[in-house]
Amino acid sequence: MRHCDILSVFSEIIIFKEQIYPNMTTTAIRTKVHKYIDEADTKVLEVVYQLLEVYRQGNSSLMTVEQQKEILKRSASYKAGKTKGYSLSEARKRVKQKLSV
Repeated sequence: MRHCDILSVFSEIIIFKEQIYPNMTTTAIRTKVHKYIDEADTKVLEVVYQLLEVYRQGNSSLMTVEQQKEILKRSASYKAGKTKGYSLSEARKRVKQKLSV
């Protein structure tokens, strides 16, 4: 999985988490993460490792300058009515599909 793919999935997971588990405590999150890691296959472990390495390196933004420009470009396109947005249920479905791949 490429670096930008990992970041894309990670950002969608964060949004998804805030909508599904907005009141989850840090302790509860830590417990779930430990359980998932203990049961994860190699591919998942590699993605989690890469993600944590990016975070550990102290990058203030998980996105490159190019990725940030792309976000701004897409936002402008959406605001101009040139691209489609997704409802919460559609966004959840897309995240679930990406996570199952």
